[in-house]
Amino acid sequence: MFGFNSNARFLPDVPYPAALLRDLHEGLRYVYQGEEKTLAWRTTFLELDMLPFVHRAPHDRFGWPVFRCDVPLRLGSLEVGGVQINVPDLRNAPSRRLDVPFDHLPLEVRLDGDGADNYWQVKAYFAPVLGKPATIWERDDQMHVEWTFDGLQIGLTYWFTSSLSKQELGYASLLIGNNRIFPEYFTDAYTEAFDLDAPGLVCQTFDLPPCTIPGYYRSSQWVRFTPEAVRKRLQQKNHLLAVWYDPQHHKLGFAKDEQFCLMVELTGDQRFVLELVDRDRGHYTHDIEGVRPEGQRETVISSEVGALEEVVRMLKEVGFLVTREGRL
Repeated sequence: MFGFNSNARFLPDVPYPAALLRDLHEGLRYVYQGEEKTLAWRTTFLELDMLPFVHRAPHDRFGWPVFRCDVPLRLGSLEVGGVQINVPDLRNAPSRRLDVPFDHLPLEVRLDGDGADNYWQVKAYFAPVLGKPATIWERDDQMHVEWTFDGLQIGLTYWFTSSLSKQELGYASLLIGNNRIFPEYFTDAYTEAFDLDAPGLVCQTFDLPPCTIPGYYRSSQWVRFTPEAVRKRLQQKNHLLAVWYDPQHHKLGFAKDEQFCLMVELTGDQRFVLELVDRDRGHYTHDIEGVRPEGQRETVISSEVGALEEVVRMLKEVGFLVTREGRL
């Protein structure tokens, strides 16, 4: 199928650029048992694990766990075999979700054996479709070009021998980051029917120093689209942060005037921790963390030391236990 010391090829009789554009929008193609199918970009890690042509194995060089594809994957007319997709590291990141779309696709492209020509051929393949790169450098030690396309981050890299790289890479490293927004992970019945005037709901806004609310849904069950009513309230008040408690629906929300917020699914004994965190050699912040039933903690907001005292006061007033850790 592939030539000597190669794992990739450009397929003849595949319409270009139509097929490439289709696959960038929809997902990679593969042929299994004689039938062409699509590995959609919304495929979750759990679904990937169940595909009949995928099996878990150690990476063939580095040894870490991967989903190894037993059939080549196609992106337009570019077909690449031996694809290995990293399994999320649940040991070091136990909150990492597997029920969400895979977020990375590493492809090692050897078209005609080893050498930098792999980089130039793949770059020439993408450039007419993806247009002006977001980033590019091509030096004696490394060549790199990067594009963004409909929520995908497409990076192509080649390393030469240098003080940092002990040997030439040999293949073109094509890494696709799947940063698309899939609305089903950010909306639910509560979000869609959200009402600031719901019975018993308490909402308070705060004029704080800059603060951060994590929005990485791949490691949180709590990330949602910020309700428009909350954003309007913040704009009217000219405040940075809104916190609301909805006892009827067992929710607690933290939002800025941004796309994503956190809606904590409250448990019967829900508690919080105000922790002093050393971010970098004596630069401290205060984080409020929600404690999950199994004891795992998740940061819901971070700001300057002392800036969250009013938020802590509100949480206590509506009945939550807030403990303190790491006092100076």
